[in-house]
Amino acid sequence: MLKKRTFTQGIGVVTLGLVNGKRLIGTMSEFAPMAAQFDVTLSRNHAPGEKHERSRIVSATEVSYIAVHRAGPDTVQPQTGVQIFDVATVDGERFAVNALTDAASHEVGFYAWPMSTQSPFLEFFFFAKGLRSVRDRTPLGQLLLRERLIKSEHLEKGLGVQSKHRAARLGDILAEQGVATPEQLERVAARQSDGHIGGKMMRLGELLVSEGIATEEDIERALAEQKNRKGKRLGQVLVELGVVSDHDIAKTLAQKFRIPFIDLDKTDIRTDAVAEVPAVLVERYRLFPYFSDEKNLYIALSDPLALEAIDMLQFSVGKRIHEVIATAGQIESYIEPFLESTEDARMAEEADKADEGDEDAVVQLINRIIIDAFRQGASDIHIEPFGSDDPLRIRFRVDGACSTYKELPSVMRAQVTSRVKIMAGLDIAERRRPQDGKITYQLGNRKIELRVAILPTGEGDEDVVMRILAAGKPLPVAQMGFSKKNLEAVQHVSRQPYGLILAVGPTGSGKTTTLHSLLGSINTEERKIWTAEDPIEISQKGLRQVQVNPRIGFTFANAMRAFLRADPDVIMVGEMRDQETAHIGVEASLTGHLVFSTLHTNNAPETITRLLDMGLDPFSFSDALLGIIAQRLVKRVCANCKTPRPLEPEELKTLRSHFHGVPVPELDPESNPVVYEGKGCNVCNHTGYKGRLAIHEVLVNNEAIIGAILRKATVAEVRKLALESGMRTLAQDGILKCLEGHTDLSQVLAAAGD
Repeated sequence: MLKKRTFTQGIGVVTLGLVNGKRLIGTMSEFAPMAAQFDVTLSRNHAPGEKHERSRIVSATEVSYIAVHRAGPDTVQPQTGVQIFDVATVDGERFAVNALTDAASHEVGFYAWPMSTQSPFLEFFFFAKGLRSVRDRTPLGQLLLRERLIKSEHLEKGLGVQSKHRAARLGDILAEQGVATPEQLERVAARQSDGHIGGKMMRLGELLVSEGIATEEDIERALAEQKNRKGKRLGQVLVELGVVSDHDIAKTLAQKFRIPFIDLDKTDIRTDAVAEVPAVLVERYRLFPYFSDEKNLYIALSDPLALEAIDMLQFSVGKRIHEVIATAGQIESYIEPFLESTEDARMAEEADKADEGDEDAVVQLINRIIIDAFRQGASDIHIEPFGSDDPLRIRFRVDGACSTYKELPSVMRAQVTSRVKIMAGLDIAERRRPQDGKITYQLGNRKIELRVAILPTGEGDEDVVMRILAAGKPLPVAQMGFSKKNLEAVQHVSRQPYGLILAVGPTGSGKTTTLHSLLGSINTEERKIWTAEDPIEISQKGLRQVQVNPRIGFTFANAMRAFLRADPDVIMVGEMRDQETAHIGVEASLTGHLVFSTLHTNNAPETITRLLDMGLDPFSFSDALLGIIAQRLVKRVCANCKTPRPLEPEELKTLRSHFHGVPVPELDPESNPVVYEGKGCNVCNHTGYKGRLAIHEVLVNNEAIIGAILRKATVAEVRKLALESGMRTLAQDGILKCLEGHTDLSQVLAAAGD
């Protein structure tokens, strides 16, 4: 059908858009999409009233599109099966057009009609070889619904989460910067919505410059700011919520943008293609080159809008770039070995130089270790020497588990340790006692803080442990993984005008992160909030944050005394390490202040007896306490490879026993409950887990708990009263999250017990 059909209302004056960016205007007498060449009569004016015409044969390989000029009544476009597409040609022209739903899937090309009746063109034919991208304007969520990959309630939830991470629009930023007024933006947007300027769809920035409203410098500055405020895309949100897999998203995006989808695991990867692309471009744009020939390079990426990446690649390798879509996780699994092999070669070179006494090489080596640890999402770096006979081992802790990153020659152990000491401002001559310090590392425009611990070990060696504290903004409380019931409880207590709120759990369980999220929810202009921390891990605008220093006598207790003289509404103290700090915290909460702190205890009921054992007055403590949040971090089941399985009868019986006879609809045998397990894939490095989440136990103070505090009840008594008041234990919260598909039973039972 495509071979036979020509333009709907014949051919007259046409514009030929060429792949080299040039335009030809003339007339054509016939057109066939499969023709190898076209005969065009070009017109040029030489003098008033004089015309010169010449014929030119144009090869089809030179043409990206042909547009028929409007000369009479509008063409009658099909009324059914038509969708809107955004078309970008290889030379950068952009069009918004109507076309048949399946038109863009034809190998040769497709016919289309301009969206605007004001367009100088009547009809187009776009050649597939001359297109950079064709995007179906149907929203991703609607495509996922149409393919039955998600339900409408999933879409609503995803859109709700996305709205909290919405990227700023260019027009809004220009208005904030005073470049354009809302009225000017509205007028230009209306012109843009017509879809065409001379048949070409223009971007908002281009229109503003053409109208004289903004300069190119204004647009560049606004675009840079927009990049900094980049939000989350719906597909990313739905994957994070566990609604769909990244495989589903990738296939749907491939359909939406009319780009082929491939499975890299089933594709023949050409190593020569990988070698053609500089590692810096692979790392920056997260793409993977898998095939090439003399004129073409084929790359896999997960973001079909990464046009900058295509431009940079084309400039770098000098070939035509063909993009295909693959899952983000699969691409990462191929990128990492490539980058590691590149870095291994670089690290081996740096290690050789360092072994030869090159100090600069040692500096570069430590920098590379820190950068790689941060990029891999490690929480800790462990540098472990084993004497002069065995290699120096470097391990990263990722998602709570340690694994070997690199092994270096043993002769480097003293140089590596000395370099870390210098970076942390420690005494390089002291090798007999532990030392603590801090490193502030600048990675691009991102600041990373590392807490350093040096400990003497056998054979005169020293171990180094660096905890990575990537300074960042707190997450909203609603995104902290609280169940609906627990979320309502913590939001209720954190909105009280005064009282004491505690977050408890072992080291590394996310207590400080939770408290900062709660502070973020009440951080308003009307409140004065002081924090005493060691170290300051999360920075928040509006908070007055203080770093304590016990070496000079500036303890948590001293900081709190100072805060009480500095007009606080809210106080957060990093940890109640002793009776003095705990006593001041209780007194502050009784004198009209809202106090947050942490404690190292196993669960919420135990926290009460621990503080009473520290010597707190039961009357004051019972009156001050608002609530206790106990938490643990467990590994999250990989969303890409998680698989449901039904619970065995014995498992179901065991899980029900954790609820002590309380009916749990989710564990009703009639509902055939399932749990989820990760099978292992490239996304999760074949572990079955990707990321972590928190399980919680929230105890809210009430009359029954107050009575237990006053009579110094046992942990068992407090626990019984809290459960009767509606508290869910850590195990109960974890089990419910297993049933929701977020983690698995082994993780919950190992972290929470009963």
